[in-house]
Amino acid sequence: GPKQFSVPSPQLAALQTAVASLDWILAATILLVLMPPHAGLGAPVLVAMFLIAQVVALVSHAPGGLGVFDAMMLAMLAPWMPVSSAFSALVAFRVIYYGGPLVVATLLLVGREIALQRDRVQRAARHMARWLPAVAPRALALATFFAGVVLLVSGATPAAESREALLKEMSPTPLIESAYFIGSLIGVTLLFVARGLQRRLDGAYVIAIPLLIAGMAASILKGLDFEEATYLLAVLVMLLPARRAFLRRASLLAEPLTRSWILAIVLVLAATTWMVVFGRAHVRFASDVWGHVSVVDATRALRVTTLAIAAAGVIGLLHLLRPALVRVVAPDAGTMARAHVIARAWPSASAHLSLVGDKALLFSNTGDSFLMYGISGRSWISMGDPVGTPDERSELGWRFRELAAQHGGDAAFYLVSPENLPLYVAMGLRLLKMGETARVPLESFSLERGSPKWLRRARRTAIAEGCTFSVLPAAAVAAELQEVRIVSDAWMAGRHTREKRFSLGFFDASYLQRCPLAVVRRGDELLAFANLWCGAPGGELSVDLVRYSGSGPPSLTDYLYSELFLWGRANGYAWFDLGMAPLSGLEPRPLAPLWQRAGARLYSRGRRFYNFEGLRRYKDKFDPIWESRYLATRGGLAVPRVLANLTTLINGGVMSAIAA
Repeated sequence: GPKQFSVPSPQLAALQTAVASLDWILAATILLVLMPPHAGLGAPVLVAMFLIAQVVALVSHAPGGLGVFDAMMLAMLAPWMPVSSAFSALVAFRVIYYGGPLVVATLLLVGREIALQRDRVQRAARHMARWLPAVAPRALALATFFAGVVLLVSGATPAAESREALLKEMSPTPLIESAYFIGSLIGVTLLFVARGLQRRLDGAYVIAIPLLIAGMAASILKGLDFEEATYLLAVLVMLLPARRAFLRRASLLAEPLTRSWILAIVLVLAATTWMVVFGRAHVRFASDVWGHVSVVDATRALRVTTLAIAAAGVIGLLHLLRPALVRVVAPDAGTMARAHVIARAWPSASAHLSLVGDKALLFSNTGDSFLMYGISGRSWISMGDPVGTPDERSELGWRFRELAAQHGGDAAFYLVSPENLPLYVAMGLRLLKMGETARVPLESFSLERGSPKWLRRARRTAIAEGCTFSVLPAAAVAAELQEVRIVSDAWMAGRHTREKRFSLGFFDASYLQRCPLAVVRRGDELLAFANLWCGAPGGELSVDLVRYSGSGPPSLTDYLYSELFLWGRANGYAWFDLGMAPLSGLEPRPLAPLWQRAGARLYSRGRRFYNFEGLRRYKDKFDPIWESRYLATRGGLAVPRVLANLTTLINGGVMSAIAA
């Protein structure tokens, strides 16, 4: 049927006409302001042209009159001004008239959506807060590096003539020339400071802030470069609230300059020199170029660029002359005693691997934390996580990676725990799952009813055959060493193997005397022993060497572990670490990484090399909680190299002694 439309009232129609007319008048006024001054073109004439063009655009039904309005205006303005001038004014009009309201409307819409979706925004902010500390230093380092580039390029190019003329009326020439020198010097310094920001150095953060402020002042004084100063201000505003991201205490000059970073600085300086030499090739330089202050722009650019190159050379020389690193050697008895004190106060028992003596120890500045590592080929491999407070663990991790880089090596961290994975992600390392470790909660362990029958039966059998369990303090181990060695040699001979190192301890008299020793006897005969790693009270208990003779009952190891669990619970330990099940828990899914698929296949089909599944099944009998362990290393070709070098260390490769 016919459609009916309600006609607006005369009052509403008059109001709509007035608002539309006011809109067109204001739009025509904006266009008039943007037009270059030309005689005879007044406001009434331009408004008439504007209205004619708008009506034609409306009739054409083109969106926003795009193309139609502009062509009409260009045709009508042709007698009054050049087409290029009119076209520039029309483009500016489009940006202001359409772009301005669009920006305001977008901001209002975004603000409204944020208010309506407050819960989602808060969740997104919390999610961002987790990864921002890892991303912010790199982003700020890049922004700071570009700030240095801006200052160097600005020093190599002339200022706008109108701005420079205005500046010379307000400032003396020596001040302007000094600003060019200072700005270029700040620019080249920022190229190096950006490297410190990338490495999260607190010193780089402290230096960058005054440099950016001074760079803004130099930008204004040398040519009223407000755009340049605005960018430096933006970098400063982003840097100020990020103080917590730069907590590493280290010397800026002690930081290694990578090849890529050196190449970037050289390219920036080369590009700046090209701008001066080839961009100003037509300028004839006078013989007094270097002596006068008020000279042509090209002379000034040559001076400041030469200054920048000289400053870069001095900073690079200081890096080359930084103090040499000490030789990497195995720890002495005093050093291991320091590590032993820290290990006893550390919840994880694996820190006692530092007492074996086959790994170098890197201590924190306070001496309250340490990291143990070995070197094979180009691989510097940390055994486990750094041991100590969270802040010092982070500092030790970075120091270790930088120490390896200074010697041309690759840093890796072997068998690290999930707790410290954010540190290795922030360091840009790749994580490979190496297996799972079995941890038995001692608080709930019991041999009463409800516990595994096989374990109660094994314990009763061993006791019936006259087995007894005891723990010798470290001071009493020396007297038992001869008998302990006999058991160890028989155990090794029965397995046709040799001692492993690095991730495991080996039979060494000095090492065994640093820890308590659990022993199982039958009368006067020593049947089995295990040296104990005792973490902090309430923490973790574990064993390293577990060896036994063939003359004991079949249930001897089960009896030993059950007694260890009971002893650990009685002495206040919360966990017992049964050790690793290599390659356990790896997923052979088609979309899994290559390492996971290969490791899973080796786990299930590599019985001829090592009984991975059997080891997992044995430890699983004690109903442990399985916790993943990882290798953190660089990706790409570094992975197979690190794995090969790690195998060398475990099989008895000697830790390299490398001089700086």
